[in-house]
Amino acid sequence: MTSSKTWTLGAAFLSGALFLASCGGGEAPQPEPEQPAVGDPRIILGNIDPNQDLPSAVNVQALAQSDVPALRDLKAPVDAEGRFALTLPDAATMNGFEDLQGAGETFGCFDPAAVTAPAGNQFFAVRYVHGVNNGRDYFHKTDSGKEGEASVKTMRVFAKQDAKVSIKPSDTCPISADLDLKAGWNAVEETIGAGDNAVTAYKMTTLPAGELIFRDTQLFAGSVGKN
Repeated sequence: MTSSKTWTLGAAFLSGALFLASCGGGEAPQPEPEQPAVGDPRIILGNIDPNQDLPSAVNVQALAQSDVPALRDLKAPVDAEGRFALTLPDAATMNGFEDLQGAGETFGCFDPAAVTAPAGNQFFAVRYVHGVNNGRDYFHKTDSGKEGEASVKTMRVFAKQDAKVSIKPSDTCPISADLDLKAGWNAVEETIGAGDNAVTAYKMTTLPAGELIFRDTQLFAGSVGKN
C-alpha cells in the first residue's frame, strides 16, 4: 500500500473516532430509571385531590403499628402536587405480620356459615392510606359522593395463598363477595350500597393505567357514614 493511501485511511479512521467521541459514542448508554409497573396491585400510585393541607408522606396505619420494622417504617413521600407511590410489602414480609385475619374478619362478615374460604388462609385489606403528619385518611372512590348513592372504592387485599372467597348475604351478614384472590396483593372493588337493607359487595377489579385519585375523607362530600 502506498504512503498516500495509508495516510488517507488513517485520517478517515481518526475523523470517525473524533465524530463518535463528540457524539458520546465512546460512552456506555445510561440505563433508564426503573418505573413502577402499571397495574401492579402491590404499588399504589396516587394523586391526592384537592391537594390542600397535604401530608408529607403516607403509610398504612395498621402496618405502621406492627412490631415488624419493615412494616412499621413503610411510607411514601407526597410531593407538592399530591402525588405518591407507595409500594406495599412483599409476601415474605407480610407473612410475618401479626394481624393477618380470616376472610370473614377481613371483609366484615361475622357469620361463619355465610363465608366460604380455604381453611387456614389469612388476609389483610388496605382500604385507605394515612397521612403520616396530619392524621387524615385518603381513599380512592369512583362515585360522586352524593347522598343516597352507592359508595365505590378500590382497595388492596393481601392473601397468604391463592384463595377463592365467597360470601352470601344473610340477616346477620350484609356482605356479598365473589373473589378469586392470588397469593400476594390483589385489587378489589368495594361497593357499599345505599338505602335500607343495603349490601356491601366485593369483586375483583383491574387497575387503570397511571395514578388513582385519592380523596380526604374529611372533605369528600357525602362520605360520612360510608367510608
